[in-house]
Amino acid sequence: MKKTVALIMANCIILSAAACSNALPTNHGAQSPGDLTSSMPVSQTPIMVPTETAEPTNTISEARTQKETPTPNETQIPTPVPDGDLSTPVTGAVDPGQTKQPANATATKTGLPDGTIIDLVISDQANYQALIMHDDFLVADYAYAFGQLKDADGVNPAGFLEISISSASEDGYKNNAIIYNAYYNITIVEGETSFICNDTVIPLTVPAQMIDGCFYVPLLAPAEAIHATVEWDADTQTLRFFYQ
Repeated sequence: MKKTVALIMANCIILSAAACSNALPTNHGAQSPGDLTSSMPVSQTPIMVPTETAEPTNTISEARTQKETPTPNETQIPTPVPDGDLSTPVTGAVDPGQTKQPANATATKTGLPDGTIIDLVISDQANYQALIMHDDFLVADYAYAFGQLKDADGVNPAGFLEISISSASEDGYKNNAIIYNAYYNITIVEGETSFICNDTVIPLTVPAQMIDGCFYVPLLAPAEAIHATVEWDADTQTLRFFYQ
Protein backbone atom coordinates (compact mmCIF):
# COMPACT_ATOMS: atom_id res chain seq x y z
CA MET A 1 0.00 0.00 0.00
CA LYS A 2 2.73 2.44 0.91
CA LYS A 3 4.60 1.66 -2.31
CA THR A 4 1.49 2.44 -4.34
CA VAL A 5 1.03 5.88 -2.73
CA ALA A 6 4.68 6.72 -3.31
CA LEU A 7 4.48 5.88 -6.98
CA ILE A 8 1.37 7.98 -7.40
CA MET A 9 3.08 11.02 -5.75
CA ALA A 10 6.15 10.60 -7.89
CA ASN A 11 4.07 10.55 -11.05
CA CYS A 12 2.29 13.75 -9.95
CA ILE A 13 5.61 15.51 -9.41
CA ILE A 14 6.89 14.44 -12.85
CA LEU A 15 3.67 15.63 -14.54
CA SER A 16 3.84 19.00 -12.76
CA ALA A 17 7.44 19.57 -13.83
CA ALA A 18 6.62 18.76 -17.43
CA ALA A 19 3.74 21.21 -17.43
CA CYS A 20 6.00 23.97 -16.08
CA SER A 21 8.68 23.28 -18.68
CA ASN A 22 6.16 23.59 -21.51
CA ALA A 23 4.95 26.96 -20.19
CA LEU A 24 8.47 28.60 -20.20
CA PRO A 25 9.99 29.87 -23.52
CA THR A 26 12.79 27.88 -24.96
CA ASN A 27 16.13 29.36 -23.89
CA HIS A 28 18.49 29.48 -26.82
CA GLY A 29 21.03 31.58 -25.03
CA ALA A 30 21.25 34.69 -22.83
CA GLN A 31 19.24 37.66 -24.11
CA SER A 32 20.39 41.26 -23.86
CA PRO A 33 18.08 44.07 -22.74
CA GLY A 34 17.80 45.13 -26.37
CA ASP A 35 16.57 41.69 -27.35
CA LEU A 36 13.99 41.89 -24.67
CA THR A 37 12.84 45.22 -25.93
CA SER A 38 12.61 44.03 -29.51
CA SER A 39 10.51 41.13 -28.44
CA MET A 40 7.96 43.43 -26.92
CA PRO A 41 4.91 44.19 -29.02
CA VAL A 42 5.19 47.51 -30.95
CA SER A 43 2.17 49.66 -31.73
CA GLN A 44 1.54 50.11 -35.43
CA THR A 45 0.48 53.78 -35.02
CA PRO A 46 3.53 56.16 -35.12
CA ILE A 47 3.88 58.61 -32.25
CA MET A 48 3.81 62.23 -33.51
CA VAL A 49 6.22 64.47 -31.61
CA PRO A 50 5.19 68.14 -31.88
CA THR A 51 7.95 70.38 -33.24
CA GLU A 52 8.34 74.18 -32.85
CA THR A 53 7.43 76.16 -35.91
CA ALA A 54 10.32 78.48 -36.89
CA GLU A 55 9.28 82.02 -37.60
CA PRO A 56 10.26 83.32 -41.03
CA THR A 57 13.43 85.36 -40.96
CA ASN A 58 13.36 88.91 -42.24
CA THR A 59 15.18 89.90 -45.34
CA ILE A 60 18.41 91.91 -45.12
CA SER A 61 16.65 95.16 -45.88
CA GLU A 62 13.97 94.50 -43.27
CA ALA A 63 16.60 93.59 -40.68
CA ARG A 64 18.53 96.79 -41.43
CA THR A 65 15.35 98.84 -41.14
CA GLN A 66 14.51 97.34 -37.78
CA LYS A 67 18.09 97.90 -36.56
CA GLU A 68 18.07 101.55 -37.55
CA THR A 69 14.70 102.17 -35.93
CA PRO A 70 15.40 103.31 -32.36
CA THR A 71 13.62 101.66 -29.49
CA PRO A 72 11.89 103.80 -26.86
CA ASN A 73 14.86 103.29 -24.54
CA GLU A 74 17.43 104.50 -27.09
CA THR A 75 18.37 108.16 -27.39
CA GLN A 76 19.69 109.49 -30.67
CA ILE A 77 22.11 112.40 -30.36
CA PRO A 78 22.16 114.48 -33.54
CA THR A 79 25.50 115.48 -35.00
CA PRO A 80 26.06 119.16 -34.22
CA VAL A 81 26.24 121.39 -37.26
CA PRO A 82 28.37 124.53 -36.83
CA ASP A 83 26.69 127.82 -37.49
CA GLY A 84 28.46 129.62 -40.28
CA ASP A 85 31.95 129.17 -41.59
CA LEU A 86 34.42 128.41 -38.81
CA SER A 87 37.29 129.56 -40.98
CA THR A 88 36.00 133.14 -40.74
CA PRO A 89 37.59 134.92 -37.76
CA VAL A 90 35.35 136.43 -35.15
CA THR A 91 34.72 140.10 -35.79
CA GLY A 92 36.72 142.26 -33.44
CA ALA A 93 39.21 139.54 -32.48
CA VAL A 94 42.77 140.72 -33.01
CA ASP A 95 45.77 138.45 -33.08
CA PRO A 96 48.75 140.54 -31.98
CA GLY A 97 51.02 138.34 -34.05
CA GLN A 98 49.26 139.28 -37.28
CA THR A 99 48.95 142.80 -38.57
CA LYS A 100 45.79 143.59 -40.48
CA GLN A 101 45.71 146.15 -43.25
CA PRO A 102 44.31 149.25 -41.53
CA ALA A 103 42.42 151.93 -43.33
CA ASN A 104 44.26 155.17 -43.98
CA ALA A 105 44.56 156.85 -40.62
CA THR A 106 42.03 159.66 -40.40
CA ALA A 107 43.65 162.94 -39.56
CA THR A 108 42.54 164.41 -36.26
CA LYS A 109 41.04 167.85 -36.67
CA THR A 110 42.74 169.88 -33.98
CA GLY A 111 42.10 173.28 -35.50
CA LEU A 112 45.68 174.25 -34.63
CA PRO A 113 48.20 175.45 -37.21
CA ASP A 114 51.08 173.28 -38.43
CA GLY A 115 54.14 173.43 -36.24
CA THR A 116 52.16 173.76 -32.99
CA ILE A 117 53.78 171.83 -30.15
CA ILE A 118 51.39 169.88 -27.95
CA ASP A 119 51.71 167.60 -24.94
CA LEU A 120 51.86 163.86 -25.55
CA VAL A 121 50.86 161.49 -22.73
CA ILE A 122 52.00 157.89 -23.22
CA SER A 123 50.10 155.15 -21.34
CA ASP A 124 48.89 157.77 -18.83
CA GLN A 125 52.35 157.92 -17.30
CA ALA A 126 55.04 159.36 -19.52
CA ASN A 127 54.85 162.97 -20.70
CA TYR A 128 56.39 164.00 -23.97
CA GLN A 129 55.73 166.42 -26.83
CA ALA A 130 54.48 166.11 -30.40
CA LEU A 131 54.30 168.42 -33.40
CA ILE A 132 51.10 169.01 -35.40
CA MET A 133 51.57 168.67 -39.16
CA HIS A 134 48.65 168.46 -41.61
CA ASP A 135 46.32 167.16 -38.92
CA ASP A 136 48.74 164.40 -38.03
CA PHE A 137 51.18 164.23 -35.15
CA LEU A 138 54.94 163.93 -35.55
CA VAL A 139 57.29 162.80 -32.81
CA ALA A 140 61.04 163.39 -32.86
CA ASP A 141 62.14 160.91 -30.21
CA TYR A 142 60.05 158.00 -31.51
CA ALA A 143 62.23 155.52 -29.62
CA TYR A 144 61.09 157.14 -26.39
CA ALA A 145 57.46 157.44 -27.49
CA PHE A 146 57.11 153.76 -28.44
CA GLY A 147 59.48 152.52 -25.75
CA GLN A 148 57.35 154.03 -22.97
CA LEU A 149 54.15 152.43 -24.31
CA LYS A 150 52.60 150.00 -21.81
CA ASP A 151 50.39 146.99 -22.37
CA ALA A 152 46.65 147.20 -21.77
CA ASP A 153 47.26 146.62 -18.05
CA GLY A 154 49.11 149.94 -17.97
CA VAL A 155 51.99 148.37 -16.02
CA ASN A 156 54.06 146.07 -18.23
CA PRO A 157 55.97 147.65 -21.13
CA ALA A 158 54.85 146.76 -24.64
CA GLY A 159 58.49 146.00 -25.33
CA PHE A 160 59.11 148.26 -28.34
CA LEU A 161 62.71 148.85 -29.29
CA GLU A 162 64.19 151.12 -31.97
CA ILE A 163 67.00 151.08 -34.48
CA SER A 164 68.03 154.14 -36.49
CA ILE A 165 69.92 153.60 -39.73
CA SER A 166 70.54 155.45 -42.96
CA SER A 167 69.86 154.10 -46.44
CA ALA A 168 71.22 155.31 -49.75
CA SER A 169 68.85 156.80 -52.33
CA GLU A 170 68.99 158.87 -55.51
CA ASP A 171 68.78 161.99 -53.36
CA GLY A 172 71.49 160.85 -50.99
CA TYR A 173 71.06 159.10 -47.71
CA LYS A 174 67.71 158.78 -45.99
CA ASN A 175 66.94 158.21 -42.36
CA ASN A 176 65.24 154.94 -41.44
CA ALA A 177 63.39 154.26 -38.21
CA ILE A 178 62.87 150.60 -37.29
CA ILE A 179 60.47 150.08 -34.37
CA TYR A 180 59.78 146.54 -33.25
CA ASN A 181 58.78 144.18 -30.47
CA ALA A 182 57.77 140.50 -30.24
CA TYR A 183 54.71 141.01 -32.48
CA TYR A 184 55.39 143.96 -34.78
CA ASN A 185 58.21 145.16 -36.98
CA ILE A 186 57.76 148.66 -38.38
CA THR A 187 60.08 150.35 -40.87
CA ILE A 188 59.58 154.05 -41.70
CA VAL A 189 61.79 155.70 -44.31
CA GLU A 190 62.27 159.45 -44.59
CA GLY A 191 60.16 161.07 -47.34
CA GLU A 192 58.16 157.91 -48.15
CA THR A 193 54.36 158.11 -48.33
CA SER A 194 53.98 154.60 -46.87
CA PHE A 195 55.67 152.35 -44.33
CA ILE A 196 56.00 148.63 -43.73
CA CYS A 197 54.57 146.72 -40.78
CA ASN A 198 55.10 142.95 -40.72
CA ASP A 199 55.66 142.87 -44.49
CA THR A 200 52.45 144.88 -45.10
CA VAL A 201 52.64 148.23 -46.88
CA ILE A 202 50.51 150.87 -45.14
CA PRO A 203 49.95 154.44 -46.42
CA LEU A 204 50.90 157.54 -44.46
CA THR A 205 49.01 160.84 -44.29
CA VAL A 206 52.25 162.67 -43.59
CA PRO A 207 55.72 161.27 -44.43
CA ALA A 208 58.57 161.08 -41.97
CA GLN A 209 60.79 164.16 -42.43
CA MET A 210 63.67 166.21 -41.14
CA ILE A 211 62.71 169.37 -39.22
CA ASP A 212 65.39 171.63 -37.71
CA GLY A 213 67.93 168.82 -37.86
CA CYS A 214 65.61 166.27 -36.16
CA PHE A 215 64.01 163.22 -37.76
CA TYR A 216 60.25 163.31 -37.11
CA VAL A 217 58.04 160.26 -37.51
CA PRO A 218 54.21 160.35 -37.91
CA LEU A 219 52.25 158.75 -35.09
CA LEU A 220 48.66 158.06 -36.28
CA ALA A 221 49.21 155.35 -38.91
CA PRO A 222 51.87 153.38 -36.96
CA ALA A 223 49.68 153.51 -33.85
CA GLU A 224 46.76 152.10 -35.81
CA ALA A 225 48.99 149.38 -37.31
CA ILE A 226 49.91 148.08 -33.84
CA HIS A 227 46.29 148.46 -32.66
CA ALA A 228 47.12 151.19 -30.18
CA THR A 229 44.86 154.18 -29.49
CA VAL A 230 45.51 157.86 -30.13
CA GLU A 231 43.05 160.33 -28.56
CA TRP A 232 42.99 164.09 -28.82
CA ASP A 233 41.72 166.14 -25.88
CA ALA A 234 40.77 169.53 -27.28
CA ASP A 235 40.15 171.08 -23.84
CA THR A 236 43.67 170.47 -22.60
CA GLN A 237 45.22 170.28 -26.08
CA THR A 238 46.79 166.99 -25.06
CA LEU A 239 47.39 163.89 -27.15
CA ARG A 240 47.09 160.46 -25.45
CA PHE A 241 48.86 157.39 -26.84
CA PHE A 242 48.05 154.06 -25.14
CA TYR A 243 46.76 150.49 -25.31
CA GLN A 244 43.27 149.94 -23.96
